Amino acid sequence: MTTIWAVNRFINLFGVSTFNAVLQGLDLITIALPPALPATVTFGLVYAIKRLQKKRILVTRANAVTTSAWLDVLCFDKTGTLTEEGLDVKGVLPCVNGAFESRGFVRNDGKYSEDLVRLMASCHALSRIDGEIVGDEVDLKMFELSEWKLENSEQSDKAVLQVSDEDGNLVNVLRAFDFKSELARMSVIAQWETGCSIFTKGAPEMVASKCQKSTVPRDLHLVLDQYAEQGYRVLALAQRSLMDADLSEAMIQPRSRIEKNLSFVGIVILENRLKPDTSSVLRELNLDAKVRTVMVTGDHPRTALSVARQCGIFQTAKVGLCGCFQPIQAKKVSALLRASALCLGYVIGTK
Repeated sequence: MTTIWAVNRFINLFGVSTFNAVLQGLDLITIALPPALPATVTFGLVYAIKRLQKKRILVTRANAVTTSAWLDVLCFDKTGTLTEEGLDVKGVLPCVNGAFESRGFVRNDGKYSEDLVRLMASCHALSRIDGEIVGDEVDLKMFELSEWKLENSEQSDKAVLQVSDEDGNLVNVLRAFDFKSELARMSVIAQWETGCSIFTKGAPEMVASKCQKSTVPRDLHLVLDQYAEQGYRVLALAQRSLMDADLSEAMIQPRSRIEKNLSFVGIVILENRLKPDTSSVLRELNLDAKVRTVMVTGDHPRTALSVARQCGIFQTAKVGLCGCFQPIQAKKVSALLRASALCLGYVIGTK
């Protein structure tokens, strides 16, 4: 309203038309903004892009250079960003009669139970494309640990997946429940010549909640915390045997009725190493660029803390936030990131 009043006042005082008033206004703007300013800004951007290229930073949009100058917090995902893409299997801790066999790492030395080997060989979503096995990295590492072979399931009318051991004994996966982040587990119904079972793997807390209490080790949480503090990722394994009469019913039952009354059979310990340049890059961002770094992950809190300490993100003065995968409002994200060095288990939502 003030601008309109000033324009009307200008027209009335000097007796000029609206058209001439607009032209004179544009003329003033042109005088206030030097003609060389756009060229100077462009030259500055080109110079900045050249400097970034010397540091092996590729710029695909010039306006990103000016935007990045305003950044004061950078968020990083853990797996595949701060750490390597691949995973290494450190070992398996079998569970017998509700107790772990050993606290130490156990290698694939042929001493695993048959159910444990069958579970690792069949509970996955791997497939063969052009002769190469492809799929999730965790599934692939566990399958390699079993030392079984992935067969061509297209020749079977009933099986969605077929695997075999070195003697040629087949295990047919008749039904598969894919991994879902909200359930943190996957399951399959597998059948072989002498039996049939439901195999499940996933987050230890979620899998243990679906098992009979008598089969879950009492020191499970203690063991999980020990490995998590060392930065390891842990998966739990469980199974339930089916009788022939139960198989036909299990093929039509909902997932909620399938994944219950399981027996806890062990845990798999996986290692996800830091990338070689992670610590140096984060140190440069914190000290040289004065940019705070935050790690956002859905992993076990102790695992996240261990990795954050290794790479230098986590400081004792900072606070780690623990959530339960509850959606949060996008406007609250800024406050969360500025208040902590770790954001654990939070999902950005619109609620």
